[in-house]
Amino acid sequence: MCCANAGADITNAKPESAGDLLAEEILKLMERLNVPNGLQGLGYDSSYLDKLVEGTLPQKRVTGLSPNPAGADEFHKLFEEGMSVY
Repeated sequence: MCCANAGADITNAKPESAGDLLAEEILKLMERLNVPNGLQGLGYDSSYLDKLVEGTLPQKRVTGLSPNPAGADEFHKLFEEGMSVY
């Protein structure tokens, strides 16, 4: 039997709030499951940013899938913001 009160209360939610509600529920689930909190939860800190970017740039099979062009500055920001998720 599943949790009767699981999930977000969407009683008065507006469609434009769907993304925020989903994000909140995913973060709650991550915390409950003890998912590491971003890159810092995996042992990285800001001193690794340049190395993470350097290691990412040659990964064309991954970076080439980006819908927008992404270079060193974009990846640096991505990793910096990914240090902590919740």
